[in-house]
Amino acid sequence: MAAQIRSLRTNNPGNLKAPDEETGLRWWGKHGFVGLDKDGFAMFDTAQGGVSALEQQIKIDQGR
Repeated sequence: MAAQIRSLRTNNPGNLKAPDEETGLRWWGKHGFVGLDKDGFAMFDTAQGGVSALEQQIKIDQGR
């Protein structure tokens, strides 16, 4: 059986990363952030939470 794609496994379609779990919680806690995988990619409790975090990040990036 093939390994599942990271973005599906972590409910993180944007492959968002954080430097540490405290920062991830501060950035995405309201979106269901549950931690980081071994490579620093954010994990969310639901797919919708990951989509919401990605939408937030896009809005931030557009303002730069």
